[in-house]
Amino acid sequence: MTNNSIGKNNLPSVAFISIHPAPYRNATLSKIHQRNNFKLQVWTMFQEDAGHSYWDLEQEDYPTINLGRSFGIKGCYFHADIIISLIRESFDVLLVPGYSHLSTLAALVYCKIIGKPFIYSADTVPSLGDRQLKNPIRDSITNWIINNASAFWVPGKASKLFFLEKGVNPSKIFEGCYCLDSNQIISSNIDARSSRNDLRESVGIPSNSFMYLMVGNMIANRQHRRLVSSFKNVESNNKNAFLVLLGNGPERANIEAEIKKHDCSNIRLVDSVNYNHLANWYAASDAYVHSGNEPYSTALEYAAKAGLPIITTAGVGASLDYVSQNTSGYILKSGDNDIFSKTMLNLSLNPVLALMMGRNAQEAALKRDPEFAATQFEKAVTYAIECAKQ
Repeated sequence: MTNNSIGKNNLPSVAFISIHPAPYRNATLSKIHQRNNFKLQVWTMFQEDAGHSYWDLEQEDYPTINLGRSFGIKGCYFHADIIISLIRESFDVLLVPGYSHLSTLAALVYCKIIGKPFIYSADTVPSLGDRQLKNPIRDSITNWIINNASAFWVPGKASKLFFLEKGVNPSKIFEGCYCLDSNQIISSNIDARSSRNDLRESVGIPSNSFMYLMVGNMIANRQHRRLVSSFKNVESNNKNAFLVLLGNGPERANIEAEIKKHDCSNIRLVDSVNYNHLANWYAASDAYVHSGNEPYSTALEYAAKAGLPIITTAGVGASLDYVSQNTSGYILKSGDNDIFSKTMLNLSLNPVLALMMGRNAQEAALKRDPEFAATQFEKAVTYAIECAKQ
């Protein structure tokens, strides 16, 4: 691929280090490329996310460079080709993600040596619950990044709050780095409505029941087992309430054991599906639930854009962007099984309220579309370039 330079058409050139293609990033990168306000070049570390190999995404339609083979251990990789790209490809601003640390650290050091501005993108959020163990090396690197980044591009309000607490100037922080294609979600869900009852029937859920959905790899921090425990009281008081847990992962066997322990007859476990088939399950649902903790949750974002009311915890970063308390859903205290159970039961007994909340969720969620994310990123690039001139 030929080098980009700032000279042609006076457009700045932006190199974007991407861990892997993802549904929460591809639509925004396509939008940025289409708008052509600068020359975008995406450097991809991995061709797919090993944890979401079932996504089965379409080919990207923005310019990419594959960084090739890597070595290292999980979560800490080095790609030799990143050095080649840093030296060979001309760029005015570099976006650096907060993962695959050896490769990204090499990029950060290079920017510092040659004086290029960089935008740091991460989904880090303020610590909840137990205090995080101190790690002097990690903390030193984080502080260095905070002091040297020209701008920050984060998923939403929760990550913005983290960097504000670290003393970052709010004018340097921009949102939208995780953003699903709103139009595609709406279109897919409209198409999927026709098979809503058939899909329910395939897992033994009546068409007139109230169905909750939770989507995601089954890992400990999402606290599926706590949700199972909470749901026992829901189904005991409303035989018409059902819960579908869609996904696979290391916690699956423990979840199955928890279902058996509580003798829950209205919970269904469904294997992971590729991204294009998610619409079928969201369209078949009446509400979305997330019982655990994680920095963001694009599954929750999908639910809001699909028009579902949401019950979640304060430990899910995306809740700050997509849930308005008592208007589009409920943000509950993490770990409180009783309030979680009561809230799920009450909503399952009030489907009219659920429909109204779902409409409210969708109306608010559609403001955070790829157009919004692309605009935020362009502002981050402009800010970084202006900082470099000072």
